[in-house]
Amino acid sequence: MADELRAEATEPQVAELLAALRAEFREQADELFAAACEFVSRGVLRSRIGLSARTADLRRLGFIDPQVAAPGLSANQLVGLFALLACVLLFGIVTAGSRRQFGFGQQLLLVAMIAGTYCCAIWCALYPKQRWDMARRGTAGGGRPMAAYALSAVAGAGIGMLVNFGFKCLIFALDDHTVNRALSDAASSYPWLMLTFTLTAATAFHADNAAGEFGPRQRWIETATQGAAMAAAALITVLWLQELGRGPQGAEFLLRTVALSALIGAVVGYVVPNSYRQSMRRAPAPVAASDTVVPLRAVEPKVG
Repeated sequence: MADELRAEATEPQVAELLAALRAEFREQADELFAAACEFVSRGVLRSRIGLSARTADLRRLGFIDPQVAAPGLSANQLVGLFALLACVLLFGIVTAGSRRQFGFGQQLLLVAMIAGTYCCAIWCALYPKQRWDMARRGTAGGGRPMAAYALSAVAGAGIGMLVNFGFKCLIFALDDHTVNRALSDAASSYPWLMLTFTLTAATAFHADNAAGEFGPRQRWIETATQGAAMAAAALITVLWLQELGRGPQGAEFLLRTVALSALIGAVVGYVVPNSYRQSMRRAPAPVAASDTVVPLRAVEPKVG
């Protein structure tokens, strides 16, 4: 039929009919491809519990380029961020007069504790966005999932408390103290969790910013706002500790803590949201990306 129409394509009516057939064929092919994607996403992938298992199935079916990295910060980026934060903290904590009651080895553990806590906070801010739609912003200019930010911040503070307790056990073990000392210290230093809470919430907020949403200087705006948020949280934390009588008194400790927290917030605000947006732009699209064909085998009926 198509050959007959093509042979008579010189007539205007036949040419219009042939163009309509082509358009309808393309439309039906697109619908068929969308239905196949829907079947794969709802049928095949939901039989896999873990993200890695679903991703492996997508690669096997040819929907994801194996060379494309998954969205989010990689392990190498987190380790690099840990090292960067440790360098900032090493200068701030080792030179702080309030920490001179600790030996140098204990101060290094303290640096690792705080840097590890902040890396866990960043992970809590970004990981839910990779797993659940409710944890990320739908479109640029759309509403933000403030409840998800709060839940991420609570999770970051909770994990940070566990990390702090583990490191405090190591720190006090160097002086032959028992776990009771670590428990006592954790009970008296809980206001510090406000910094972890703030860092998690601010990172989750900025990670939802679209590229160029705040103009060409968006990265510097995120740096300044996250640094300011951490400075405000540090100010509240120190005043809270001083009111409870559990922190060093005096303006020097207050200024040092606020400045160090602002610097940490600025570093995270400059590095993390932009890196996350770049990883999302590299995320694989749901189209066939390989030439590998997965053969389908028919199931032979049982004779019996």
